[in-house]
Amino acid sequence: MGKLMMRTIWLGCAMLALANPASLMAEPIGKERGPLDKFRQFTPHFEFSVPADVSVVRECVVNEIEAAERGRSKPAPKFKSKLSKKGNVSIEKLTWKGKTDSGYTYEEEVTFSSASGWTRVDIDNRFYRLNPETDRFENDVASFHGRCGVALGEAFPAGMPLPLAWVRASDDVKFSAPSPKPVSQVVDCLTVRDEDLGGARISTTFEADHRGAFYAYFITRFDNLGKIRREYYAVKVSPTDTGSLLELVAPDVALGSDDPEALRKENFGAGLIDQCAATGAPTAS
Repeated sequence: MGKLMMRTIWLGCAMLALANPASLMAEPIGKERGPLDKFRQFTPHFEFSVPADVSVVRECVVNEIEAAERGRSKPAPKFKSKLSKKGNVSIEKLTWKGKTDSGYTYEEEVTFSSASGWTRVDIDNRFYRLNPETDRFENDVASFHGRCGVALGEAFPAGMPLPLAWVRASDDVKFSAPSPKPVSQVVDCLTVRDEDLGGARISTTFEADHRGAFYAYFITRFDNLGKIRREYYAVKVSPTDTGSLLELVAPDVALGSDDPEALRKENFGAGLIDQCAATGAPTAS
């Protein structure tokens, strides 16, 4: 009877997954990498979903990749395509190889998951631009997303994956700060590449929704314990009429304090909000 019951439960879960394959893509924000988890979810990359046909989104993204290569005086990439399906979700993975000036060969990838009315893109974050005034490369993923992933005024189609840090209640936002800076500048400011925390290193990976909001997730690699963790909070950046709004988001999670001053000192994301907003102290939400 026990085996029969377990088999029934397993089949029920399988049928539920087939009926709603988009649910298979959902993951909580806070997560420690286990042996069966995809390493990609714990490395810097960029994802977005948009209510548009995959053929349109694919053409836009491929054009952006080719334009980026031309901008670096590189030959057009030769793509390899691999097709698969999960329930009613079609999946195409494109890979291509490049070569650095020193001769090192690397491989990059972009995956298009699509169903009726929506497309999701998962791409290596390779969009940077040189700022001649500062002579530094800035994260230009916001411009890329503006060309391929924005559909203002459009609803969220049924089944289209929501951002991991989707805000469902006011308690999800721990505090916020307005900024006169546009979203693109704030995203660049939030970009962290292996910053030393003392005993660990932290990086950011990004997601965006089709209304122009970005979500910065923080990946911590612990030096001595050999583990990788996606933190239980995110920084959301939304466009406003006067610039942008930064919010510390932690759905269904307590961060140990609701005091903005304490969070600014103890929470890495909160400290970045204070730094990147550059408009004074955050306000409690």
